[in-house]
Amino acid sequence: MRRVFEGVPELDYLRDLRAGGLPKNIELFEFYFRPGAMLGIPVAQQNYVSSNYTHAARDMLARGVNAVLVMVAERGGRYSLSCNPDLTVDVVKAMRARNAPCVVAALVNRNLPFMAADAEVDESFFDVVLDAPAHEHPLFGVPNRRPTPRTTRSGSMPPRS
Repeated sequence: MRRVFEGVPELDYLRDLRAGGLPKNIELFEFYFRPGAMLGIPVAQQNYVSSNYTHAARDMLARGVNAVLVMVAERGGRYSLSCNPDLTVDVVKAMRARNAPCVVAALVNRNLPFMAADAEVDESFFDVVLDAPAHEHPLFGVPNRRPTPRTTRSGSMPPRS
């Protein structure tokens, strides 16, 4: 864990969620958990939205999403949603089209790859841009572990040790 996630901060909202300390005015719905990460946390499991990524924007909007918080790359005063522009752009456009209160906030992290074309957005896309180098952190990749056999050649499960 230290090797893979060194320098990556724990998110305060997750710490609060695990401790049962989210403010009463915050409703948190997630459509992805790392396997096993929310065992024993009923509110997280009850507010889990089983959504295929293709339908994530639709499902977020149906629940009344009113805030998008996104980490962005910055180069020379230009901003990029990096490698995940599709969901962000779709949700923001739809939120704003509803004419309901909403906010779009960006946190600059220059460690993200700067992607151009559809990933590049103007600063005016955001209501708030936080450019604070002290809050930039290294990126992490999913560990590439060597696969291990789950069954023996006969197809039966190996004995437990």
